[in-house]
Amino acid sequence: MSDVGPPTGSNMLGLLEVLDRSGAVVQSLKVSHWPVTVGRSLHADLVLTDSHVAGVHLRIDVAPANVEDEVDAVPPLVVHVLDTVNGVRRGRQQHGRDSHFAWNGEDELTLGRFRLRLHLAQTALAPEQVLAAFRWRRAATTFALLLAFAALQLWGAWLGQTEPHKFGLGAAKLVATGSAFALGWAGLAALLTKLFTGHPQFWRHLRIVLAAFVAAMLATSLLSAMAFAFGWTQLGRLGSHVDWAAIGIALLVQEWVVARNRRRWVQIAIVSSLAALGVGAAFWMAGKNAQSGPRLATLYPPGWRLVAPVPVSQWMDESQSLRERLDQRLKNDDESDDSDAPDNGDEEDEEN
Repeated sequence: MSDVGPPTGSNMLGLLEVLDRSGAVVQSLKVSHWPVTVGRSLHADLVLTDSHVAGVHLRIDVAPANVEDEVDAVPPLVVHVLDTVNGVRRGRQQHGRDSHFAWNGEDELTLGRFRLRLHLAQTALAPEQVLAAFRWRRAATTFALLLAFAALQLWGAWLGQTEPHKFGLGAAKLVATGSAFALGWAGLAALLTKLFTGHPQFWRHLRIVLAAFVAAMLATSLLSAMAFAFGWTQLGRLGSHVDWAAIGIALLVQEWVVARNRRRWVQIAIVSSLAALGVGAAFWMAGKNAQSGPRLATLYPPGWRLVAPVPVSQWMDESQSLRERLDQRLKNDDESDDSDAPDNGDEEDEEN
């Protein structure tokens, strides 16, 4: 039961735990008496090996009867900050040397590079958590995303291949490159998550990356197919913007996984950097597409064409006008080259 207290005859008053930056418990102290001292000195009850901690950094004691407690702690405790330069932080409040404050152990104290957490014997235990088992749904989702990613890669390789006998080599190279990029991206995100939270969550990051890739490839293929079917060449330009949007959404989701326990300003800085990067990339791709002109990057089977075909006579007229414009451009280029070339005869006369 959650309200079970300490065993009969136990003189244990509480458990003082030391947590590192990732939230992992690195050491603990069974409290059997008050007061308890914490510091770097070997004479302290709880010894911390951190150069940013004073010899006797703080003392935790039972509050006297005449001290007004800020919270309903059982028993009421008071923390005395001793001879220290860095002080103690409780939540957002910083307490300096020779100060004291009430503490019930519900929030954590930060001193140096460590955090202190206190469990009192009178405090009700948290309910037992279910042991994590193999998640079949997550495994099935990961496998389905992998299959969809590989299938879309093969589909793209088939559409872009003009020589059928080279399809196998091109498809294998494309799938291998895409898979390596996805695994590398997920691995880097898992490394950052390990540094910030202590748990890499590699498969979660891989699902995020694969979902972004699959969504981007499906949307790009649909836009390209519609552009081919209806002759809307401008629609094919949106594919690059869809890709960048999918990458941006994936990065934002991964940022939430990596830094969800970090300070608000850290999250704002990361989101602002990603937004600036995405906007800059979008403008760059828009300028690049504007220079390239309307075109279709992929040609689909002729049966997919729904728009009425252009008559041969109209196509020949448009081709002839295009040829005339090209001939005129070549003529202008030749004339400009001739005008820029030096006159060798004049140079010989000047030398003579």
